[in-house]
Amino acid sequence: MNKKALIWGVGNSAVDLLKKKCLYSDYEIIAFVDNNRLLWGGEKSFKGLPILSPFELKTIEYDLIIIASIYKDEIYNQLLDMGVTPEKITDVESLEERIKAKIIDKYRYSDDEEIKKVVDYYKKNKLNIFGTYFPSTQEYEVFWDEDYPYVMLDGKKMYYPRAFFERKTSERVFVPDVLYEQYEQSPHLYIKKNHCVKRGDVIVDAGVCEGNFALRYIDEIKKVYLVECSSIWREPLEKTFHPYKDKVVFCWKELSRSSSSKTIALDDLVQEKIDFLKMDIEGAEVDAVLGAKKLLKSSNAKCSICCYHRRDDEENLKFILESLGYSTSTSEGRMFFSYDPMIGESLDLRHGIVYAEKNIW
Repeated sequence: MNKKALIWGVGNSAVDLLKKKCLYSDYEIIAFVDNNRLLWGGEKSFKGLPILSPFELKTIEYDLIIIASIYKDEIYNQLLDMGVTPEKITDVESLEERIKAKIIDKYRYSDDEEIKKVVDYYKKNKLNIFGTYFPSTQEYEVFWDEDYPYVMLDGKKMYYPRAFFERKTSERVFVPDVLYEQYEQSPHLYIKKNHCVKRGDVIVDAGVCEGNFALRYIDEIKKVYLVECSSIWREPLEKTFHPYKDKVVFCWKELSRSSSSKTIALDDLVQEKIDFLKMDIEGAEVDAVLGAKKLLKSSNAKCSICCYHRRDDEENLKFILESLGYSTSTSEGRMFFSYDPMIGESLDLRHGIVYAEKNIW
């Protein structure tokens, strides 16, 4: 039976921690703690768990308190003053250091040059998803159009959900680089030399999110199938691509190997040959490619498909694509995808993208 842990904090750090189960895999999270008295009592909860006041710590049994707050030093001292022993207190950075040490130990004898580079980097730096990849980036200013937030990308408006930003008339708002993952040497790079979108192409963008991939090529392509199952992106995407509606097909279902009321197979969605397939669908890539065998076999397509979400996805995607007549390769570098709930068992450093191109005999 897992030991019991509390998370101190209910902000973004706590939300992010919950998604990284590898950091607390030995523990069951039973509640949150916060100093904000407005959050205490009654039926108030956070992510389905109760929010406790610090005074309630003496009334419950727990093995660990994880501080997920920018005020970790103040909270640590507060806990000591309350009589909590140091061995029962930790924070997110400390948990990440433990995982990082395990990764370094696992790969200490590796001969893989990409893995060795990441391990050497981790020895001197904090744990991160993208390994040694840290490009120079820019910020994008957020503007509003009829109360809808957007940024300008290549001279085009790219909209976001209203809930993402609070409109402040006196302050400028910025978002991190929307193309952060798409610079040279990124392990998450879709486009590279001789593997790119061309004028007149028919493309599929599966896992559209805010739409930055398709929007960059919308002027030169013939047609794009936009597949996005998250409802929060529906209105923003419809606004972003409204000027190009004659060459856009929207699909709001999940991709899978077969079609149903909630899912769709690419073989059923697309009834024409395609030239480029980009896919980032949170671990459903293998099923989606199995549902696109007819399409890929009939097409001479270039593919950039994410393979880092699950442990065996790279191997499985390569096997399927090669059986359909494609040659495969992978992106540079390695990733540690801490959001995979199973990665705590394997601690593997993964390639980010499987590239595929049709063999021409």
